[in-house]
Amino acid sequence: MAPVLKGMAAAMITPFTADNKVNVECIPKMVEMFIDAGHKATYLCGSTGSGFACTMEERKTMTAAVCDAVKGRIAVIVMVGACPVDEAVQLAIHAKEVGASAISSTVPGAYSAMFGEERKPNLAESIEYFKTVGGATDLPFWPYWLGNSMGTDTAPAFLDAMKDVPNFSGMKYTTSDFFTFQQIRFLAEKRGMELNLVTGADEMFVCGCVMKSDGGIGSTYNVMPKMYARMYTAFHEGNLASAMQLQEQCNQVVALLIDTCACRERGTNIIAGIMAVLRSRGHDVGYPRDRMLSRPFTAEQEKTLLDGIAAMDFVVE
Repeated sequence: MAPVLKGMAAAMITPFTADNKVNVECIPKMVEMFIDAGHKATYLCGSTGSGFACTMEERKTMTAAVCDAVKGRIAVIVMVGACPVDEAVQLAIHAKEVGASAISSTVPGAYSAMFGEERKPNLAESIEYFKTVGGATDLPFWPYWLGNSMGTDTAPAFLDAMKDVPNFSGMKYTTSDFFTFQQIRFLAEKRGMELNLVTGADEMFVCGCVMKSDGGIGSTYNVMPKMYARMYTAFHEGNLASAMQLQEQCNQVVALLIDTCACRERGTNIIAGIMAVLRSRGHDVGYPRDRMLSRPFTAEQEKTLLDGIAAMDFVVE
């Protein structure tokens, strides 16, 4: 299969109206923001996209609205997991019907720890889930490797297990273990497997490039779409000094978001900060679902975040 993504893709937030419905009206403006910034795809309904806090119909609404706004200009990758397998299959089929480019899925129970539920990672269980979801359509299928949820941390075990998963052609890899990522790339190439591998740790994007990532999918790309696109271009043009400087600048904003949004309590708290920044730029994205946050995001936190961004000695864009 041809690569779905060579470049950058925002893990797009799902916008909500004042009465807590998916706000399809503001989606075209957001899509144009990403396209104008030079992004090559968008990733829907994952962690940043509040997928597991939305109903199946809401996820379908988000997917259809984005595909309609994109009109084939960039790829649309849809996270269809984090739900019972029969629902994931329905979401996959729907994604195919409305024009998505690829589907992706976390392992079952990937977000359990966020809510204090114990779940021991189980690779065999994950593979059975992936087989069913990946085989639901003929779209490229990407497992979403999130933290230590996969059930293995070795490249040979992962690739051996994935060999029978239909349409396996790439992966979103979101963890700081770049050695395992590099080994997956190395062994896949050695075995003649053409995998479209991208990283999801925003704060270490350049590290992923060094390990031969095809691009990046990230939450803070919503806030800094142009800066991350320039980072990718700088690296691949051999301008490492510029790429490193952009990574350093982006990380100043990432650090501000982590601290202001209390992301060490729960990673998805960052959604509140991302939405606050987008609202300040004229995007009517609303506010996060309560389930995504460990505590309410206050007006004081929002002011601290926006004032901090305004005080940076570079343009945050």
